[in-house]
Amino acid sequence: MPSDGAATQFARQVAAEAEPAARRALLQAHPELIDAAFMDALRDVAPDRAEDLVIEAMEVGRPQDVAAVHLVAALLQAWQEGRLDEAEKEHAADITADFVDTVLQTAEDAAHRHAATDTALILLKLARRLIRRFGFDDMMPHLHLCWSSLALLTDDDQTAETMVKAALADPRLDNQPLVRQALDINHGLVLLRQGRYDEAIAAHTALIGTLDDQVLRAAARSNLALAHAEKGEIGTALALLDDLERDCRRDGDHDHLVSVLGNKANLVGRLGLHDEEHHLREQTLDLASHPVGGKARDWQAVITSQANLALFHLRHGKPEQARRWIEMFRQSCERQGDHGQRVMQIRLEVELALVEGDAERAWSLGRDALDRLPDSVDPEYLALTGSVSRAARMSGRIDQSVDLFLRQLRLAEETGHRELAHAGLGHLGLSLHATGDRDGAHALFARMFAADSGLRHLVSGELTQFTLSSTREQMYAEVVKAVAEEDDAERLFHVVQGAKAFALGHAAPAMEGWQEFRATLEQGSILLEYYVHGPLAFCLVAATEFDQPVRVDLPVDQTRLEAAANVFRASLPWARWILRHDPFDGLDALGKALAEPLRPWLENRHTMVVCPSGAMSGIPFHLLPTGDGRRIIDHIAVTQAPSATVHAASRSRRAEGRKAVCLSVAAATDSPQSQTLFDQEARQVAALLSARGFEAISSPDIADWQGSAIVHLAAHGHFDPSDPRAGSLSMGAPVTLEVLARAQLDADLVFLSGCDTGRVHPLRGQEALGFMPILLGRGARSAILSFWPILARSSLTPAIATDFYRHWLVEGMPKASALRRAMLRWRDRPLYEWGGYGVFGCGQ
Repeated sequence: MPSDGAATQFARQVAAEAEPAARRALLQAHPELIDAAFMDALRDVAPDRAEDLVIEAMEVGRPQDVAAVHLVAALLQAWQEGRLDEAEKEHAADITADFVDTVLQTAEDAAHRHAATDTALILLKLARRLIRRFGFDDMMPHLHLCWSSLALLTDDDQTAETMVKAALADPRLDNQPLVRQALDINHGLVLLRQGRYDEAIAAHTALIGTLDDQVLRAAARSNLALAHAEKGEIGTALALLDDLERDCRRDGDHDHLVSVLGNKANLVGRLGLHDEEHHLREQTLDLASHPVGGKARDWQAVITSQANLALFHLRHGKPEQARRWIEMFRQSCERQGDHGQRVMQIRLEVELALVEGDAERAWSLGRDALDRLPDSVDPEYLALTGSVSRAARMSGRIDQSVDLFLRQLRLAEETGHRELAHAGLGHLGLSLHATGDRDGAHALFARMFAADSGLRHLVSGELTQFTLSSTREQMYAEVVKAVAEEDDAERLFHVVQGAKAFALGHAAPAMEGWQEFRATLEQGSILLEYYVHGPLAFCLVAATEFDQPVRVDLPVDQTRLEAAANVFRASLPWARWILRHDPFDGLDALGKALAEPLRPWLENRHTMVVCPSGAMSGIPFHLLPTGDGRRIIDHIAVTQAPSATVHAASRSRRAEGRKAVCLSVAAATDSPQSQTLFDQEARQVAALLSARGFEAISSPDIADWQGSAIVHLAAHGHFDPSDPRAGSLSMGAPVTLEVLARAQLDADLVFLSGCDTGRVHPLRGQEALGFMPILLGRGARSAILSFWPILARSSLTPAIATDFYRHWLVEGMPKASALRRAMLRWRDRPLYEWGGYGVFGCGQ
């Protein structure tokens, strides 16, 4: 088979030859190069003369097809001129069942390979006339199959259903098993388009077991994955597509591989895995543009990939890149005569105008389109409705926005399209809020967060929950911004709970109101719920005696906060070596922005619960300067949690067992002094735990840790902010975040005494990924972790650990207070040596 490059090179040679005789001789000399890829290349290198050159090539390489091409052309021209009856009589001897079959195959190829849907429809109408005129009745089921496939491709679901039902009721179908099976697949796809997801899943599941044909089986498997995805079961859908991708690569089925990669890109994009999505999008486009085995370019996949790449850049606020892909998409549609992408074209233009801030143009483009289009449950139509509704709201047409969002929400809920229903609830709430109907808006916001929770329960994989939040970021930021304009801190508090750390918060029991929440706080403690996004920055202060939270606006914005946090993180490598000079100046700016405005609320408190936001995640709050020459730890004990909801959930947990894991694992490359200190820490902690009645075990097998009340590990930690999923503990074999995410560590305390165990990487959507959120998400009531690389050769490390346990278990101090006391014992030493631990979760 010639490569794509060989086909293009040969096409250039043929197109460059001006003399017809010499051109024919060149074609005759290389008949092995005349294939679909070569024909495609001719259309690229010589678009003005492409059709004539293709006919010349076919006369040499595929002479049997030329007669059919000429006959089709003659019949179509006669039809257009109103003399089809005469032409049919003239060519009656050539109009055979094989010829009609060629017409049907050409129609399929035009639609699915070349995206020429208008041409395909004309050919199907011609085939239908010929079947009826010449009595080829047995071909009618095949015609209905081709017509239903075209209707599905162009989102004409009603026609698709009509064609499928007509074919399945045809008794002649009994002798055409492959056509029946293909119609059954299209019937399942009709169910999917109608939003009947459970029926579609049942139909495809039953059908797959009956299919022997590899192509049909792959199509059914792909549709089954899509049905699970539309139902919101993204983890199941991805697993099915992974299996199908493996089989397609093994079998060399590149046609279905293109479809599989495109569908996977859609799903990982919904999960917020943006780098992986972009890679899959480009991979899909490349495979569709450069098919193997001499096949023609898959223009349908090319056009779809170009549209999806445009949407990808629009979602990420990159209009210039998006504009380039939109133009390529438009040119491809024009080239192939594909008018079945009208909804997508309008949606892309509307979204581009919104990203560029031109809401008036977006509204003008979208309003007329929706007026011309009938209601549909197709996801593209629903997405366009949402885009136009946003344009209405952003251009000040609030009443039209409410009507359109109601329309979108009704259609999405009727069909069970959970993702679009979730988005519709949020946008409709924002529109109602803009009308002044705040009660109605908050009811919709509550339904939106409940819908998000429901969707998350269908997503497999703990780590996926964190990236999923990035897809909600813009919506939730708009909701918080709108509610922040009200003078109602209680409502703002509840909205923030849905917008922050929802990867963990969605699984926590929902609290009905402020009274229920404040009952979870401890007397004498103060909770600080921070929120920073764009220019909006505030802290909600909560305590048991407050009638409602108190809002404190902060003198910072997202850009300045991120810059200050980066300065601190950059100082840590130096702090390890320049211990005597205490280079923590990077915390000064953070202290001024985050701690000093809240000093009055810290007086007469014994514990401060900090719920950070965005870039402040992973910052040691206990070390922030308070403006009086001291740090927070000098005033009060500190514990951290991703959100108030997560903190309340951790307080409600109880670990009743008396088993305790106590283990040290030094590296073979550690110095003898380091190995001694590792072992010393484990022995001292184990002795103290045993004295308090705990059964201390030292198994490195994480399966043995289940049911332990305490887990104390002295081991090397690894954290790479560029790849937080790769974070691990060295326990002989690495214990990664993936491993921890599959474990159930319902311990009262997990103490990871190693380097960087408390570091996290802030993600979009008010999430942070690292050991801390994974431990709290897997059932731990609290964790003590390190903010930076702990000094393996320092005797302070085992001393702080054993002092903590003595203060907590022997003296009965709360965990946060016990850790504070253990660290302050060394207050006169360099900060890096003693200040690196923090309590997360429940510190009381």
